[in-house]
Amino acid sequence: MRRRKTFISILIAALVLYGLLIIDSANKEARKIELEKKVIGYIQKHEHNGQLHINFSKDLNLSFDKVYIFPPYTPEKEIKQHLGPRSQDLKPYGIHYRDDISLLVFVQNQEIKNVVELPSKYEVTHPGKPHQPYLIPSTVQINVAT
Repeated sequence: MRRRKTFISILIAALVLYGLLIIDSANKEARKIELEKKVIGYIQKHEHNGQLHINFSKDLNLSFDKVYIFPPYTPEKEIKQHLGPRSQDLKPYGIHYRDDISLLVFVQNQEIKNVVELPSKYEVTHPGKPHQPYLIPSTVQINVAT
């Protein structure tokens, strides 16, 4: 009888933890979708003659230390070179074989805080540095293909 109660207690605790994990995952996905809508909505609203300037921290009220743009077909080794071990978080996006999106990656305290799938019709231009081609300033120009 005692073993049965212990087993049931462990089973209930495991189910509760699993439920919390599912809820946390759903919340992260909802925040990601909300941020993507916010970025794309801002672009659509402020685009004029196929271009606009955007300051991610001021215009979208985002906080981050660094922001990276990884265009279509960026090799995984390039991402790993710039993000280190945390680049594993971007594997599910498959940017190395996709041509329909670029990834905007916001990093804060050495951790990936936000990732935005930016449709490839939005081209981010910036004065890149040869040794840091994917690191972009907080203010960039975005060209919109029609």
